[in-house]
Amino acid sequence: MPDSAMRKFGQWVTHYLWTEVLQVEDVPTKWHNFVTTTSEAFNRYFPAKRVTVHPPDAPWMTPHIKRLIRQRNWAFHSCPIQYRKLRNKVIPEIKTAKASYHPNKIHQLKLTNNRQWYDKIRALCGLRKHYPLLTCTSHFPTDAAAYKINSHFATICQTFPSIHSSPLPSFLPTPFPPPTVQVYKRILKLKPRSTTPTDLPIKIYKEFAPELAAPLCSIINASLFQ
Repeated sequence: MPDSAMRKFGQWVTHYLWTEVLQVEDVPTKWHNFVTTTSEAFNRYFPAKRVTVHPPDAPWMTPHIKRLIRQRNWAFHSCPIQYRKLRNKVIPEIKTAKASYHPNKIHQLKLTNNRQWYDKIRALCGLRKHYPLLTCTSHFPTDAAAYKINSHFATICQTFPSIHSSPLPSFLPTPFPPPTVQVYKRILKLKPRSTTPTDLPIKIYKEFAPELAAPLCSIINASLFQ
């Protein structure tokens, strides 16, 4: 994210009043207004850019081979004799690089980092991680599948007796809502990770934690009271 866009976003969030969040009591409405406002501002100051992604180089590719390939491609249009010489030079270089890449990689892996042995072997074999899918919800749309999973776990929780606070120890967390400072400190402890398309990046949360702590604190307090 460019610094100029960060400064513009900071100027906006510093002067924004968050009336659509602070003056509303319904929690879903408060959260919807917060997400809508922040998403519109983020898309305005950080517009999406179209980037063409090219396939990466082969793992055995070296700068020397790439230089020879560039020279060969240039000679193809200008000098046929030089092209044949470079072509005959590139082919054995590629064969040698392919033959030596995997043994060298495995040898280095044995000497340096044994913990990554399994991951490197999967990468060398071209294998990828496969995440299991729930067959019972695979034919549902995303929202319907999420509702079905939530209903299933909610049904399980309803079979347990409710918790009575009277016999619990006296050192339970205070029932009072957390102040804005506490929410601010929690934002600063967020770890960088991927977020949903409608959520702000963690970098934005941490960079503008003082400004975003107030609306988030209001949402958290409203959810605790309701």
